[in-house]
Parts: sequence; C-alpha cells; structure tokens
Amino acid sequence: MSSAHKPGPLKQQNKAHKTGKHRSKSAVETAVKGRVAPKSVSRKGNQERSRQEKRNQLKQLRQAKRQALLTDKRGRGVCDAPPHVILVVPLDSRIDGAEVVRKLCSTDPDTVVNVRRPHLATVVIPRLKRRYSFLHCPPGHLYGLLDAGKVADTILFVLHANCCQLSAYAETCLSCLVGQGVPACAFAVEGLSDIAQKGKSKARKAVEALVAQRFPKEKLMNLDAEAEIANLLRSMSDKKTQHVSYRDNRPSLVAEDVQFVPSQDAECSTGCLQVSGYVRSRTFDANRLVHVVGVGDFQMSHIDLLPDPCTDRHWQRLQRQHQHRSRASSVCSDMGMDMDDASTAEDTTVRTIQTADPESREPLVSERVPESDDDMDDEQDLPTEEEIAMSQAETRRSKKHLPQGTSDYQAAWIMGGGDDGAVSGDDDDDDDDGMLGAEMSSMSKPMDGADSDEDWQDMSDSDGDDSDGEDGEEGSGEEDGDDKYDAGMDMAEEEEQLRRLQAQRDEEMFPDEVDTPANVPARLHFGGYRGLESFRASPWDHTEGTPADYRRIFQFQNYKTLKKAAMNEEESQDGALPSWYVTLHIIGVSVEAAATIRDDVPLVVFGLLQHEHKMSVLNFSLTKHPTCALSIQAEDDLIFHCGWRRFTASALFSQHTTGNKHKAERFLPASSTVVASVYGPICYAPIPVLVFKNDPFSGQHFLVGTGSLLGVNPNRLIIQKAILSGHPYKINRRVATIRFMFNSRDDIMFFKPVELWSKHGRRGHIKDPLGTHGHMKCMFNRSLKAQDTVCMSLYKRVFPKWTFSPVVAAPQSSM
Repeated sequence: MSSAHKPGPLKQQNKAHKTGKHRSKSAVETAVKGRVAPKSVSRKGNQERSRQEKRNQLKQLRQAKRQALLTDKRGRGVCDAPPHVILVVPLDSRIDGAEVVRKLCSTDPDTVVNVRRPHLATVVIPRLKRRYSFLHCPPGHLYGLLDAGKVADTILFVLHANCCQLSAYAETCLSCLVGQGVPACAFAVEGLSDIAQKGKSKARKAVEALVAQRFPKEKLMNLDAEAEIANLLRSMSDKKTQHVSYRDNRPSLVAEDVQFVPSQDAECSTGCLQVSGYVRSRTFDANRLVHVVGVGDFQMSHIDLLPDPCTDRHWQRLQRQHQHRSRASSVCSDMGMDMDDASTAEDTTVRTIQTADPESREPLVSERVPESDDDMDDEQDLPTEEEIAMSQAETRRSKKHLPQGTSDYQAAWIMGGGDDGAVSGDDDDDDDDGMLGAEMSSMSKPMDGADSDEDWQDMSDSDGDDSDGEDGEEGSGEEDGDDKYDAGMDMAEEEEQLRRLQAQRDEEMFPDEVDTPANVPARLHFGGYRGLESFRASPWDHTEGTPADYRRIFQFQNYKTLKKAAMNEEESQDGALPSWYVTLHIIGVSVEAAATIRDDVPLVVFGLLQHEHKMSVLNFSLTKHPTCALSIQAEDDLIFHCGWRRFTASALFSQHTTGNKHKAERFLPASSTVVASVYGPICYAPIPVLVFKNDPFSGQHFLVGTGSLLGVNPNRLIIQKAILSGHPYKINRRVATIRFMFNSRDDIMFFKPVELWSKHGRRGHIKDPLGTHGHMKCMFNRSLKAQDTVCMSLYKRVFPKWTFSPVVAAPQSSM
C-alpha cells in the first residue's frame, strides 16, 4: 500500500530572492503578458547591425591600407612620379661610392643615364619601367650625407667583405641616419670576388651577422654579381616604406642643376639662385618661403617648367599610353594644348608657370617688433638704470674685499655670477653653480705653486725613465710618439672636461644642493628664488618675470589648431606639382652664402609651411646617445639638426614630466629623457632632431643625443631648484638648533616663512633666530636625529639664452 509524502512542520523554507529596486524578470514577463515593445526590438537590431558594421568597417580599412600600399609600390619611379632616390652610403673606407653607382647604372644595356652634377646620376631602366636617382657623398662628409638622407626614398648601405667591425664614423652615420628617419634601407656587400671560393661563404656570413645586429630582417645582396644587382634594384622599388612626416607634408627638391646669377647692381651683394630638379611630395608655391638646407630661408620670384631631361622614346611612349593622367593635363588644356603637344613643346620651350605676388607673398620676418617701447612692460621685470648703476657700484666695492686664496672664478661668482653657470634666466641665475664650479676647478688642480710643477715634472721624468728599454733608439721612438700625441692634445679642454665630470658627479650624488655664500647675504644671493608649499600644485604665473628676448618671439594661443590649419591648407593650383621638372628662382641669396654651395655635395630645397620662419621657443625630447662620453652642461652651445633645418643654440634642460612646472637639470643625464628648450624657428611636430657638440680643437662634431620635437611653447615653466642645507647643533625632542644654513640674523628672518624638511622625512619651520651668526631654533613634526640633515627648497624660473645662429660650419672630414 503506497501513500504520498506529506511535509512535516519542520520543512525548510528558503528565503525569497531580493530583486532590489528593480523588478525581476518573471515579474516583468507577467506584467507585459507577452507583449513586445517596439523600442526593444529596434535596440536589439541596432546592436546586431552595429556589430556587423564594425566588421565591415575593419575589413574596408584593411583593404584600403592594402590598396594604398600597392599604389605606393607601383607608383615609385614611374612616368608620372619623380625618380626613386637611392642614397649610397659606404660603411668602409675601401668602398668607393662613385664606383657603386656606376655598377648600379650599368645593369641594363638600354639604360639611359643623365649626370648633371658629380654626386647625382638619374637613370631610366626600360626593363624595370622605373627611373632612379643615385646619390653619393664625398668620404667623411657627414652633413652632406645627412642632407641627402632627408630626401632619399631608400638608403643603400654598402659593406666590404673583409669588414669585421664598423668604424666609429660608420657607427655615427648609421645612428644619425636612423635618428633623422629612414623610409627604407637595403644592404649590399662588395669585395666577395676578391676572396677565394673556399672563404666566400664564411665572409658573407660574417657580414650578415654584422648587419643583423641592427637590422635583423634585412637581406644582404652581392654587388659583384650582375644578377643580384638587378634583383637589388627591383627589391628596393618594392620595399615597404615608413612615412617620414616632415617630408610628406612639405614640398622638396633635389638639385640637379644649380646656377647663381649675381645682381647687376654693383652695390647689391645678393643674387638669384636657380635650382632645377623634380618636385616631390607636395606643390611648390612661389608665394611661400623655401629653405635651402645649409644656406637659409629665402623668397622666390617665379617658377619655370622645364622639359624632362631624363627620358627616351620608349619612356615617352609609356607616358602617352599611361591610363592615369596627372594633374598636368588640366594645366596643358588651359594653355590650349594636349598632353602629346605638351611633351613635344616641352622639348624646346621653358615656361613660367607661376610668378610670386608681392602683396600675397610671405615676408621674411622672423622676429616680432614691439609696437612701442612700453609694450609688454607689464609682463617684464627689467632693471632700471638706477638699479644697474647701484649694482655696478656694489660690485666694485665687493672687489676690494676678497678672502685670501680666492680664485678668479670664485671672485666672479661672489660678485654676482658669470656666464659659466649651469642654467640662468637673469643675473642671479648662475649663482647656484658658481661655488660648485669653483670647487670643481680647484679640485681639478692637483697642486699649486712652483712645487707642483716640479713634482709633475719629476713624475713625468720618472715615467720616462721607467719606459726606457734596453735599446736607446726604441726609447727615443717612444718619446717621439709621446710628443706627437701631446701635440694633438688641448690641455685647457682636458681640464675643462675634468671639472665638468666632477661637477656632474657631485650633482648626481647631491642633486640641487648648493652652499650659502659666506661674503654675500643669502637674501641677495637667492633673492630671485621663492618657496613653494607644493611644487606640483602651487600656482605660478607664466607671464611673470619674462626676459626681454620674449619681446622678439611669436606666441600662439593654440599651437595644435595652428598646426592643423597649416598641414591641411589647400595646395596652390598655380604652383609646381609633384613629378614636374622645374627651376626655382630663389632671390636674396648673398654671394657669401652661394659660395658655400659645393658641386660634390647634394643640395636640397624644402618648401616651408605658414609661420615656419618665425622665432619662438622650441621644446625637444632628447636622449643622450650611448657613444657620447662628454659632459654636456645646460646652456652649452649645441648644434641642432631639426628635420630639414640645422642651427646653433644654447639648450636649457628640464625633466620630461607631466604638470605645469618642470624642474631644470644642470647636466644632460645619461639614462633618462629630458626636454631641451631653445630659441629657434617654428616647426610643426613630429620632427626628428639630432644634437651635436662642436670640438673647437679638432673641428669635428660629436653626436650628443637624438630625439624629436614636442612642440612650440614659450610658456613652459622651467623651474630651477636650490637646496640649502644645515646641520643640527642641539636637539630637544621636536625643537632643534640648526646651524650652517645661514650666516646672519637678517637672512634667517627673510627665509622664515619657507618650510624646512630633512633627509629622514621630518617637516618643520623656523621659530626664531639665535644670536647673529646664523643659528636658528626650528620646530619639527617629530624628533630630529643627530645624523640628519635639514634642508630648505627654493625655486626660480629660468629661461633659455638667445644664442641662435642659422649658420653652421660643416665639420672636418673624419673618415
């Protein structure tokens, strides 16, 4: 007999689910009773369609990129495009660049070669249906190599088969070319034919391993085999290129013919520079300024259209049969001729396609002229004549009272600082580094007086005696070698580098710490400084205390908007279009500037965008190069290669951080990226930058660092920090007596509002001065330790120095 289960009184009752403020799904279904809202249906459909649209959009983007890549590859060096520029860079002194170019030009017997300048050869290879322009530079000419690399589509690095290690010059060339931007590169080896068949494979593998250290994906080609030369040319045309922004957004031209026509006026020392070549990237406008690399910025009078000098009958037939006509057809139709008639007419005629309009032509104004003498007086803190006279009188009085043994460097520092400080904005800027520099200079001298000279002489004599061997002639040969080595050494430069290295080492160990001068009141020495409650959050007016040089520069309310407008500006329909062979008539070129143009070095002309001739403050992100062993101090004269432009300026270093205030750096650090601020012509980022240091003794330029342009911002707050340190004398719990921070009672009262801190994490403030010799009673948040150091942070804004010079002498050959 079966019976159903009956629940008892102890049956478990589970809690009902709490849905919160919203209804549960079952409650919603019960309420709607099967009805479906139209909004929910449309929302669900939109979600499905948007997902599908996203997929289609990604697919379209992929197809567009693929099509753009194929179009770029197929359009290199064809009839409607300028020749494909290939720069030949020998990485060994045994390789002749002209001989490599001759090999590349002789691959096809039907090749048409046009040589207008010694360093440039433009060829037409009908079998490949391409045109090439081969560039090469004299051995050891680094700047010519960099100028050619600015417009090269592909850089061909050539190594020797017996090359086991790159020279220092070759390493510098590689670093510089890669730093300023390489669209595509290729590698080839020469000299394998001179090696025995048994050792060819080993030599080639050694060179391939050398290339793989920097470019692991590149393939090595053999220039001694004609078949590989043809494959090399074909592969360079089909290589995937990286776009260099500053080249793609500005018109450029590689000079194939250069002529200078002096002015007929005997009193005028200028003339017209006529530069002929193929237009690249964008349209040349006669109303815009142009920059001749290594010479300067100039205006144009007009542009002439010339017949293409590198063509043959087969190439003309390809031009007539080409399906995609260039924009030149519209110009020819306006002149009443078709393309066939134009190609025939171009063989005998030269036409002026655009003449500059004096009213709409951009002027050569680089600096701003104030409307009146009182302009920007409300933003300047300039000294008056009375203050200058009082300062000079006080300086003369201070010269009469100097401590015994004070050096000239220390005396100059005591009287107000000189020009050797690390960073500066006004007369007090170098005070913090004066004592540091004096200490370093004194430490660099091992001894003083005549005794030191005798000791050093004795040491050198003893070294010479030890080095003498049994053979006297061998010893005399070593002495002659030492004399030759010493003759090529600049001892003053050696002492300066030693002083800088010691100063940089002290700056790394004790950053921003300075000593309070004993003979100058601290309230005068650090009068331009102030205390901040918070370096990050405390306000600072960017218009306060700006120097007089800020009257000369241009400032923009919105740099990004200005850059976008300049980049997207419509190209002139009357100018010289890309792929045309034209002559630019550049006016206002001085005879001295024209004399610096060499026939054996490539000459490059760039068109400038709007405002790119005006002066402002440029900020570069800079990283020190690993090969640079020099100590680079702030405000040193450096050589900047900024895109197409090079100039000399004094850089001010600051930390690359977020926020509105950035701490100044006294030296260029070796392991971190800093921001270098200089006065220079306006440029639109992104632009690569190379920084060099000139060696006045040898005349060579050493690579200091590489980076890129951050932007143009004169309002960047670069704050120099100075830390005054003191030591506990008596400690009573939270109250301590501090000494050695100041030397007078008035200085303590002047800096009393500034907060104190210690290296062990204590915070405090000054309560009262004790006596008249710089002792003071201080209160801290916790008990102070006897081995602790009490510090006070002071801040001051600094500005770059105006040492801009657009003329840079080429370095001596270093190969």
